[in-house]
Amino acid sequence: MTVPGQVELFQLSNPSHEELCQAVLDRYLPKQGPAFETWLDREDPVETRIVAGQHVHLQPGSRHCIGSP
Repeated sequence: MTVPGQVELFQLSNPSHEELCQAVLDRYLPKQGPAFETWLDREDPVETRIVAGQHVHLQPGSRHCIGSP
């Protein structure tokens, strides 16, 4: 599925993304161990997200799309 929109870059360490950062830690700390949090703090990664310009809903059993601007 193609979604028209824009890509936004943001710093994961930005306080406004605290919940996302915690979700990343909750997901990866058990798998990667404490070194993951150290790496995350040291690297201060830039993350991306897609801000959709239009949402397209596919209806099951239909060949038609319903779009909303």
